[in-house]
Amino acid sequence: MTICTAVWRQHNFIELGTSIRRQIGGEIPFSVILSWYIGEFLAGIPLAVHADTQDTPIMTVKTAALLAFTGTILVTALLVWNLIFTVMNTVRGLVPAITLVPAVIYAFAAAGVAMFFWSFRRS
Repeated sequence: MTICTAVWRQHNFIELGTSIRRQIGGEIPFSVILSWYIGEFLAGIPLAVHADTQDTPIMTVKTAALLAFTGTILVTALLVWNLIFTVMNTVRGLVPAITLVPAVIYAFAAAGVAMFFWSFRRS
């Protein structure tokens, strides 16, 4: 008796196993049994939509936009700081001038995303 057969017999899944065995034409892989068993277990757990209370009652779209805006401002400040140091190092001759291109693009993109979240929070 294999592990798969023992699991199927223990949980009375023999009828289902027989029909699956006919479809695949052989022994059922243990991964199939395990995934089906986990799926049946998780099916009994209620999701947040069916629960009596919400998980995060204070997290609205506006609060999420404010949180995203705050994080984006921090990233923008870091990337602008990196741009300033790249410009200073380029002027000193420590790094090639081509390193300014990605630094400008990153700082501009972060500022654009920050402006998007600011306008999204305001609307």
